[in-house]
Amino acid sequence: RGSSMRVETKEFDRHGNTRYFLNSMEGIVENGLLTTVWGTQQDITEQRLAEERLEKSELFYRNLIAESLDVIILTDEKGMISFVSPSVTNILGYRPEQLKDRRIIDYVYPADRNEAYTAFTNEVRRRPTVKFINVRLIRKDGTVIWCMVRGHNMLHHPYVGGMVIYFTDDTNRKQMEDRLRESE
Repeated sequence: RGSSMRVETKEFDRHGNTRYFLNSMEGIVENGLLTTVWGTQQDITEQRLAEERLEKSELFYRNLIAESLDVIILTDEKGMISFVSPSVTNILGYRPEQLKDRRIIDYVYPADRNEAYTAFTNEVRRRPTVKFINVRLIRKDGTVIWCMVRGHNMLHHPYVGGMVIYFTDDTNRKQMEDRLRESE
């Protein structure tokens, strides 16, 4: 009867550099006693370092999106939401999972839906007429805020495959603009 064991170890070379090894040991057990052991050691340092770089990169982008002041939403060509960044909670009051599989247009104030729909479909068709729009969005608590909204067609991008919608609360700027207009 035999038994085997695989163990990964972290070691340091003579220069103090970290090295990773996959150690495999095979043993022969006879009459309940280990009689023979042999093993191999494979240097997997490059693989581990590549995994660490990938994890660091993933954490960088994940946190960059999570801590963004702008909301990032990914939809299909019909406006069905498939991804929402965590920053949506600060702006609209929803948790990201509450918006998933919903229509983005449903969160646009009714009087602004035509403008939002036109801008969205123009971007889907790759014929945008504006870089961004200023529309009102409905928060979870029912209040309405002004947002600057920009769409980016990445439907054919192999790693994105959707419409990317960015928006940020623009209420304060819009209110100041309205007050200035009234004072004139």
